[in-house]
Amino acid sequence: MKLMAMVGCCLFAAVAGAGELDGWSRKVELTLGADLAPTEITTGVPTLVRLSEAKISGFKYDGFASSDGADLIFTCNGKIVPHEVDEWNPSGESLVWVRLPSTAQDTTLTMYYGREAAASDQSAAVWSNYVGVWHLGENSDGAKDTEIRDSSANG
Repeated sequence: MKLMAMVGCCLFAAVAGAGELDGWSRKVELTLGADLAPTEITTGVPTLVRLSEAKISGFKYDGFASSDGADLIFTCNGKIVPHEVDEWNPSGESLVWVRLPSTAQDTTLTMYYGREAAASDQSAAVWSNYVGVWHLGENSDGAKDTEIRDSSANG
């Protein structure tokens, strides 16, 4: 599986405690491919992950416990890493920023979802060392977003 990568900076990861990864009904492993990984290893990188049933084997939107992807978490090397859902589109492609401890060819990222009562709002941790982060996108219906939001901890 290959991911699109956008480069940023900063480091954060929390070790998954005993039982913390229990109760998730779905698990999908993703690998940062050689053609998309940076040529140099970078640390603490917010990376854009494009979720799509058509592009990711084993990924299904109907496996989510919540309609907005709130029960989604990611791990890298056994550690939970923060993420921000930028755009959620269960009938197509969703955009999620994941802060990886490092990026290199063959970095494996594991996505878990499908757990009832799971909350995963970690957007501020993805961008914690940034003064401001504005995605400046459009809503899924194509209309311009009337509110421009700062995804950093300062927003």
